[in-house]
Parts: sequence; structure tokens; C-alpha cells
Amino acid sequence: MNKIYRVVWNAALGVWQCVSELATSKGKTKSSKQLKNSEKKYKKGIFVVSLLTLSIQNIFAADYDINWARNQDGSGIDIFNDNLHINSVYVNLSALVEARNITSFDDFRQKMRSRWDRFNNTSFSTIKVGTLYYYLQSEVLQSLYFSDSTIQKNENTQGLKLLVLGESTPGLFSLDNSTFETPEIAIGQKNTHNTTINVSNNSRLSSDSIYNDIDNGRTVYRLTMKVSDNSSFNLSNQGNFSGSKLTFANNSNKVSTINANYSSSSLTLDNAKVQFSNNAALTNSSSVTLNAGGELDLTNGLTLTNSSLNLNGGKLTASGTGTVATNSGDNPIVLNTNSTIGVADTKTLTLDEKSVISGSGGLTKEDSGTLILGANNTYTGTTNINAGTLQLGNGGATGDVAGKTVLAGGTTLALNHGTNTYTLNDEVDGSGKISQLAANTGTTIVTNNNTNFTGDVEIHGGTLQVGDGGTTGDIGNGTVTTDANTTLKINRSDNYTLDNAVTGAGNLTQAGGGATTVTKNNTYTGKTTVSSGTLDIAKGGSIIGTSDVLIDSAVDYSTDNQAKLTVNGTLETAKTGDDSGDVEINNGLFTVNGTATVGNIKSTDTTGNKLATVNVAGGGTLTTNLVGGDVLFEGFKTSPQQDTVTINGTWNANVANGATVAQNDDAAFNGGGIFNKTGAGELDLTADNTFSGVVNVQGGTLSLGNGGATGDLASAEIAVSGGANLKVNHNGAYTLDSAVTGAGNLIQAGGNTTATKANTYTGTTTVDNGTLAIASGASIDGTSGVDINNGTLDVKSGGKLNTAGAVNVGNGANTANFTNAGTASAGSVTVKSDGNLTNTSALTVTNELKVESGTLTSSGTTQTGTLTVDK
Repeated sequence: MNKIYRVVWNAALGVWQCVSELATSKGKTKSSKQLKNSEKKYKKGIFVVSLLTLSIQNIFAADYDINWARNQDGSGIDIFNDNLHINSVYVNLSALVEARNITSFDDFRQKMRSRWDRFNNTSFSTIKVGTLYYYLQSEVLQSLYFSDSTIQKNENTQGLKLLVLGESTPGLFSLDNSTFETPEIAIGQKNTHNTTINVSNNSRLSSDSIYNDIDNGRTVYRLTMKVSDNSSFNLSNQGNFSGSKLTFANNSNKVSTINANYSSSSLTLDNAKVQFSNNAALTNSSSVTLNAGGELDLTNGLTLTNSSLNLNGGKLTASGTGTVATNSGDNPIVLNTNSTIGVADTKTLTLDEKSVISGSGGLTKEDSGTLILGANNTYTGTTNINAGTLQLGNGGATGDVAGKTVLAGGTTLALNHGTNTYTLNDEVDGSGKISQLAANTGTTIVTNNNTNFTGDVEIHGGTLQVGDGGTTGDIGNGTVTTDANTTLKINRSDNYTLDNAVTGAGNLTQAGGGATTVTKNNTYTGKTTVSSGTLDIAKGGSIIGTSDVLIDSAVDYSTDNQAKLTVNGTLETAKTGDDSGDVEINNGLFTVNGTATVGNIKSTDTTGNKLATVNVAGGGTLTTNLVGGDVLFEGFKTSPQQDTVTINGTWNANVANGATVAQNDDAAFNGGGIFNKTGAGELDLTADNTFSGVVNVQGGTLSLGNGGATGDLASAEIAVSGGANLKVNHNGAYTLDSAVTGAGNLIQAGGNTTATKANTYTGTTTVDNGTLAIASGASIDGTSGVDINNGTLDVKSGGKLNTAGAVNVGNGANTANFTNAGTASAGSVTVKSDGNLTNTSALTVTNELKVESGTLTSSGTTQTGTLTVDK
């Protein structure tokens, strides 16, 4: 059709209008021929466009100008004929508001129907309009096509139903390089024919809802929709697709937002992105397929009921926190090729325990949020964690992947199986970290040799176990950080090197029958337990700060089945203040070849059939930090088999200031190494120890006995440092067969002690109770002074006492005796009122011999510079 247009001002309407001067076509156009051929396919239809505002830029040349100023009641309008291809219809609805005989839109529609009766036999396949603002009603319109158009809602107009397609025959609605906005899309009747919507070439279709016009449930049936070529479809209020097929293709620059559920329907994305704006449900064999470049974004969640999500190289993303929940059906999520799941920062996407991922493809986790896999997935491809966190398990027994997992730097493989035991038996590589969450209070067992994993491991809850009693299981060489009340457990049957530094407040347990060697500097502060096999702290390795050590195989005693802790490097336990962590041994062997600093060493199996053994080997150094309330080697026993302590290296027994610690009577120690008493407190040896090595009292007091019948050392010499004390305290006869040397002091505290060696210590000699006898051939030579407060100092015949200091006999409150049948010399001698001096041999006093109301009896030779006797 040829037309000539001119723009004129309509004063009555107050608008600019294009006026067509029609020139009749000399022949039928191609379009009109198509229309003619399609007449039999369609029944009547009505199409009304209302233009509420019109600027000079939006003026278009309409085929027909329906001016209601001239036709206020709709009469006299005849715009269709059999051969006419309608390109555009312009209805000035602003005039309609003032029409004398039109009271409502329904009234207008009825008048249009009554006047346009020729619609009964007229069909048209295409309507094209230009840019306008509209409200549109089309009942029984089978085919509607917009090209290069913009159709937008006018929010000021109310109460207009917008669009109906395909009532009795298949309908077609197409957008080409156009924008179409409408509150509602109503599509024919429920059980008649399919409807097709094509949105292409940079088009956008937006609606609040879409449904079949007779369905009150807001469901659209048998719709085929294709959105392609940088186009989009947006559905804001939740709708329902049933028996429908939706395809989005080549829309990489556009995002379609859909709020809908799907029943017996399919959604396919090819190089296109669709966002589900609310929780969506797929039921009755529905499917979503994400091909290469296809991306489905979940802002909330997705429910699958006998339906599937197929990942064919596409990407599932979560811009919000939600759950993919499977109610029923097999293989709800399928990885046919390598595909991606991304979760936005701070967001979490959970695939529940029934949402199993199967297939031969691999999974790549992208973006910085958290993806939780709650099912035991069976896909066989590699899992790549490129960003954020991938969590296996959501607090239940399930949550696993079947293939290798590779962690990029800065990523996390999280574990949460609640109270359950979970086996991580597939390979883990990369430089991210493995994190067992606080909610995971059960045990995770790592059985693969993950030697290519270089990341760190965090244990925030439960137990992480390396190995399951066999020869495999490894967690690489990164740092293992343990929280309080958590455990890193080693359970292998072979020789295994723990090449990780273990830190934090948790525990370390050696549980396998093999030998685990610790090579790094470990600073964890929890408990160290050896329940089976051997834990070997290698030279250069260390455990520093552990609270306690338990060596316990939990079986009857045998040197073959003892649990073993061997220190070739460094072991240091610590609790609070002076209280270091203790080492508890029940059928265990504690060997020190390196350096071990611990609290007490004890056993809780005081009567049972378990064997406790301590061995400080040559070159090894053991320090026991003892505090008040400790009993040295507490719980060690002599039957049914002797628990043993052997010191062939160095043992430092440190007792805190103000504390007195006694040895367990049944815990005698032996060996020929070095025994150093350190610390300002007192250590009472109450067993008859057969230790024959060097003894150094470097601080505080070392007591042989504490008032009983036992308490001894077999060493030839006891060296006492200045300010330190060697005390002898028994309730009967005791022979001190060790030479006492050094600058310290000797205290006789109880019993009858006979010194048999040449003692050269230079500190003081004190007799507080009982008798200190110097046997024939023995001597105390060089002591700085002698105080006999209560009891007796007895120099036997052939014995010798030599001091340049003073000898004080008595303190005025007790009974003190100084008897000399050998050789005695002193700088001075004072006999108090409660004192008695008896000399039957040779007594030499360089200075004054003073008797203060005491008793002096001499039948031998007494030489003195001055003799003073006070009445």
C-alpha cells in the first residue's frame, strides 16, 4: 500500500497527528496474499492500542487514524477488508474519555464488537506498531508481531486486561528488536492448542504474570517460548508453566528474570542467563538444561520432584542464600560435561542430601560464597574449587564427592558430617585449605595419600584421622590448626612421617600400630596420646606446649604391645604457671633420646596388668616440673610386674618453690646417668633407688627418705650446690654411702644416719632429729659450721669432723648431744643449756669453747683457745 503523510495540528484534540493521503495499490502485496491464504485458520479478533501521550518524536504514520472526536460512539468505522494488510492502528483514547456514549472500557469493547462485525471472516497474521505507550486488549488474536517497537505500560491507567493469544487455534506472539511491557499475558484456553512466543533480536518482554485466561491458578499450558539474540523475558509475579518448553539462546549480554514453577516443562539455556527471582519448583519430569554459556541464577532456592537439573557445560549460580531440595526422583542433578556452580560472596547454596550429582563431568566451584553438597555424589569428574568454599556434608551422614578435588589458593574444602564418621577416600590436591567445621563433632578419616596437597588443615570440631589402620592416608605438609577439644589422630600400620606443624589448642593422638615420626615444630596445647604403635619426635622436630601426655595401649602388659612415645627431638608440655602437663603411662614406653620437659610422670593403672616404662637414654634429657600435690611416678607399681624408670641420660627433677613432692615408694629408678634436683622446692625420695650415676642437688632440698624406712640412692657422690640442701630423713638406721660434696648443706632430719664416705661439702651441717654418725674412716671435712638443734652428732672412733666455723650444741629448747670418739676440730664450740658435749678422744677448738649452762664432759684431750663456763 502506498501512502502519503502530512503532520497537522488537531486543535480539538490538542495533539499533532499524521494524516494519510491514501493511494490505492495497483496490485496485492505479498503480505496481503499471505493474509488471504490464512483466512481459514482464524476466527474473529480485536486489537486495540491506546496512545495516552504522543510527542513529536513518537509520531508514526498509521494506516488508520481512529479519531474518537469524530466517531465517539464507534460508528462509521470500517478499517478492514479482505485484502488489507494492517501495519498499524492508531486510536486516540484520550478522546474516548470524553465520549458521550462511552462509559467504560467494557462498554467501548462491546461497541467495537458490534460495529466491527467483519472480524468474523477477516484474518491477519501480523500487526506492526511504532513506539507508543499503551494498554492493549486482544481477545482471540492468533498471531501478533512487533518489530522495531516499544510497548510500555502506563501506570496511570487502571482496570485493563492486556493480552490474549491463541484461544481456539495455535497462537503466535513475536517480538523483533522491540520492547513489550504488560502487567499480564493471558494465553488462550487450557486444553486447546499450543502457543508460541518468540523474543529475538535485542527484544525484551516483561510481564507481571502469565497464564491461560480461564485458569484461576495462574498457570500457562503448552507454551513454547524462545528468547534469543541478546533478548530477555522477565516475569515478576510467580507463575506456573505446565507442559511448556522454554529456550534461551545467545543472550550473553542480557539477563532474564523469571518467577515461576514448572510442571512437565523444560527450560534450556544456551549462552544465556536466566535468574529465578524466587524459590522455584520443578515437578512431573520437568528439566532445566544448562548448555555451554548457559547460566541459571538462583536468588532463593529450587525444589526438584521427579525432575532434573542438567549441567552440560553451563553454570548454576546463587546470588542469594537458598537450597536445592530434592523430594523424589533419581539422578536429580546430572553433570554430562564439565560445568560450574558459583555462589556469591557471603551467600550459601545448599544441595540437600537427596540432590545427588551424577554423570561423567567435573564440577568447578566459582565465586567467593559457600556451596554445600549434602548428598553422596557419584559424578566421576574432577572437582575444582577455584574460589570460595565447597562444603561436604550439612550435619548428616552424607555429603561426598567421588573423584579428585583440587583446591586453588585461598579456597576451602569444608567438612561437616555432624556426629557421624566420614571417610574422605579420594585425592585432594592444591594449595587451599581443608577445614573441619565446629559442628562436625564426629570423625573424618583421610585414607588417600594426598602428597600433592600443600595447603593448611583446620580442625574446629571432632577428630580428623589420617589413615584407617592401613598403609595409606596423608594430609600433605601444611600447618594443622586445632581448636580446643579437637583431635588430629594418626592411624597407620606402617612407618609414617607427619610432615605437618600442628598448632592450636587441640590434641594429637597416635593410634595406629605403625611408627609415626614428627618432623616439624608443633605447638598445640592439647593432649598428646599414644594408644598404639610409636610416636617418634624426630631430631629437629618438637612438640612444645602440649598440656598432657598419655601413653596407653589399653591392653595387658607386654614389651611387645606397649604404646611408645620416643623423643629424639623436643617435647615440652605446659599448663598454667609452674604446672606443666603430665605424662601418663599405662602399658606404654616413654623414651627420651632428645629433650623432654614435662610435668609429673605417672600411671593410673596402679594394680592392673599394664606396664609403664620410662627410659632416658644416653644423650637424652628429661625434665619433670613438679608442683604441690604431685607424687613423683604416681601409680607406678612393683606387681604384677615392675614398672621401671631408667636414667642413663640426664634427669632434671624440678620442684616449684614452696612445694614438697614425695616419690612413690614403688617407683624406684635406676641407671647410671645424671640426676639433677632443681627448683626451690623439696623432693623426697622414698624408694630405695638403685641409680648409681651422678647426683646434683642444684636447688631447694633433696631428701633421702621422708620419715620412713626407705629412701636411698646408690650413687658414689651427691654434689650439693651452694644454697641447696641434702636431707636425710628415716625412722631407723640408714647408711649414707654417698660422698656429699659441693658448697651446699647437709641436714639430718630423722633416724640414725651413718656417713661412711669422705664428705667435703662446704655448707652447714644441721642435726634436727635423730643421729648423724661419722663412721671410722669417714669424715665431714670443710663444713662451714655445725648446728645440733635436737639429736646427736656422733664422731665415731676413726671418724673425723673438721670445720673452721662454729659448732652449736643445742638451741635451748630440746636435747642436743655432741659426742667425739674420733678427731674433731672447730673454730668455736658453744654448748647451750639443753646441750651436752662429750669428748673421749681429741677435740681441738681454735677459739672459744663456751658452756652456757650446758654440760661438758671430757675424758680425752681438749684443746681450746679460751674456755668460758657460764653458770
